[in-house]
Amino acid sequence: MYFFFSKSSNIKISFLSLTSASVILLPFSLANVSTNVKLDLEAVWAIFFLGFFCTGLAYIIYFRLLTSVGPTVSSCVTFCVPIFGILWGTIFLEEIFTLSMALGCFFILIAGILVFLNRDIK
Repeated sequence: MYFFFSKSSNIKISFLSLTSASVILLPFSLANVSTNVKLDLEAVWAIFFLGFFCTGLAYIIYFRLLTSVGPTVSSCVTFCVPIFGILWGTIFLEEIFTLSMALGCFFILIAGILVFLNRDIK
């Protein structure tokens, strides 16, 4: 797989990845559609904005990061996603920060530090 995409641009890889996932998931989403679903223009624009800007740009940035710093550091970025999910939920949604969340964040940070330390040793 690496050989096939090694000379491709980040935008092309992101586009192909998201398009193939959309095509694969489309039959399952259509099978689960309720007859009560009504999409107005505002909902369609919201779906487009979330898909194109949030997900699309995140994929482009991730693949650029992957090519510039390598898979080890890129995986550490992926490890941090739950930490930021907890942080945004606590700040914006007023969710309660629990001890298990703190322990999970602690272990994720320790794992990231260990990955960076082992990377420097090699």
